Formats: sequence, structure tokens, C-alpha cells
Amino acid sequence: MTGIADKSEKLVRRGVQEVFAALRIFVDFLLILILELLRFLAYNVFGLLFVGLLTTFGDYFFKPVLAAMFNSILQPLAVFLYNVGMALKTIFGPLIDIFRALLIQFAMLLRAFRLVEVNWRAGPRDTRGVEDV
Repeated sequence: MTGIADKSEKLVRRGVQEVFAALRIFVDFLLILILELLRFLAYNVFGLLFVGLLTTFGDYFFKPVLAAMFNSILQPLAVFLYNVGMALKTIFGPLIDIFRALLIQFAMLLRAFRLVEVNWRAGPRDTRGVEDV
């Protein structure tokens, strides 16, 4: 009787394994179907929708806002600062030339009172000389 019981247990176990194998095939089919559907939706539907919305949002919102900001704030400020700089250059140009002429005279005076004079002659190892540039 134990032989028949062992055989019947093996057959029942084999039958249950076949049932669960068929169930596994069905579950795998459903999971693959769901995953491929999600992949299709993510890449082909949501991706194109996102790119289209971003492009439309950029064309009809970002570009006009940035153009308005440039035309109303940035360009007038840049032109104003450029004009102020040119006006300051025009105003202070002659004063800077006068100040430069005075400093050149003062530098000539200080050059006349030098305390140390350096004469550098090339030694046996150093063959390069001093050049006036």
C-alpha cells in the first residue's frame, strides 16, 4: 500500500505542479502585458505629451516673458550704464591727462634722486646680459 501511496503522491504533486505552471504562464503573460503597456505609455504617450507641453509652454510663455524683460529692463539699463561710462570718460579725460603730465614730471624728479644704481654684468655661468627695453 505504501508503494501506491507514494505513486499517488507523486502523481498528485505532478498534477498540482502542472496546474501552477499553467497559472504561472497566465500570470507571466499578464505581467508582461502590463509592463509593456506601461512602457508604451511612458515613452510614446507621456514622453511626447511632456515634450509638446514643454515646447508650447516655452514658445508661448518663456519667450515672451524673456523678451519683455530684456526690452524693458536689461537693454535700457545696459544702454544707460554705457552712456554714463562714456560721459564720465569724456568729462574726466582732460583731467586725467593733466594729472598724468604732473605725475610724469614728479617721476622725472624722483628719478634724478636715485639712491642706488645697479649695474649687472654677466658672470662666467650667466651669459645673458641686461637689455634696455
